[in-house]
Amino acid sequence: MSAFTITTIVPQLPSLNLERTSQFYRQKLGFREVGRYPDLLLLKLNEQELHFWLTTDDALGASCS
Repeated sequence: MSAFTITTIVPQLPSLNLERTSQFYRQKLGFREVGRYPDLLLLKLNEQELHFWLTTDDALGASCS
């Protein structure tokens, strides 16, 4: 078995509205948007990155807010 090192972990979270999620993280927390696709949002603050995927499941979106 070979040894390996994990250098980065990127949380992937659901979002009911990618635009509102982007605005909150940028305006309130200082993240910057580094990527946007129809169903995926990529945000970064210093070396920390968050990915948000679009969902229409209200229960899932509310439980992660």
